[in-house]
Formats: sequence, structure tokens, C-alpha cells
Amino acid sequence: MKKSDRLPWESSIKKLKYNEVANPLSVISEFFAIDWVYGHKKKLKKWRYFVTHDKSYCDKNHGAGSLLFTYDMNIRLLESCYLLYYADRAANFVITDAEAEKEKCVLDWYPKNLTKKRTAKPCKDNETCL
Repeated sequence: MKKSDRLPWESSIKKLKYNEVANPLSVISEFFAIDWVYGHKKKLKKWRYFVTHDKSYCDKNHGAGSLLFTYDMNIRLLESCYLLYYADRAANFVITDAEAEKEKCVLDWYPKNLTKKRTAKPCKDNETCL
């Protein structure tokens, strides 16, 4: 498929609200406020199992809503990473030293071994994913 054969709405942002498009880091923050990586991995595996098999999921409290929420959060995470990646490629997104130091003080799990270059442009690491 050629790049010109792609319709414009096929690669558009569908799940993010306007304020989330303006600040994609808020989506990433919300994603990790809900659960850690291992918890999201378990939920995603459960979602994948019920999507690929001919079975239905019914949680005792929320029914299938928890699986739909997992799907929605993962799509929103991918879309926000997409926005951050292309904002970085356009050189619109740079974290200042003051913001990086503030995050280091607030977050206990902030990586200690990052170079200044990687701290200033965190989206550079997204190139391998996208």
C-alpha cells in the first residue's frame, strides 16, 4: 500500500479529548496512575484472550466494562505516544532542566542513569516503538 493510498481519517486521533491532545503527557500520567506496567500487562492479556477466543467476559462488579476500559486506555496511550513522537520530530516538545529536576524530586522511581540529552528529549526513545 502506498502512502498516498491511505485515507486521512485512518491515522487520525479518535479517542483523545481536546485537552488530552493539547497535553498528551496527562494521558500517560493517568495511565500509570491507574496501575503499574505489570497490572496493565495482565489486563491486556485477559482482554486479548477474550477477544481471540469465542468466550464472553463478565466481571461480577462491572461486567465487560473493565475490558472495554482496558482497551480504551491502551488506545489512548498509543495515541498520546504518537502525538509526542511527532511533536518531537517537529522539534516542538522539549523538557527544560527545571521541569526535569522537578520531576526527579517528585517521582521516587525516576531513572537516575539518564543523560541530559535523553532527559531533554524523552520522545527520542519512542522511535524504536513507533
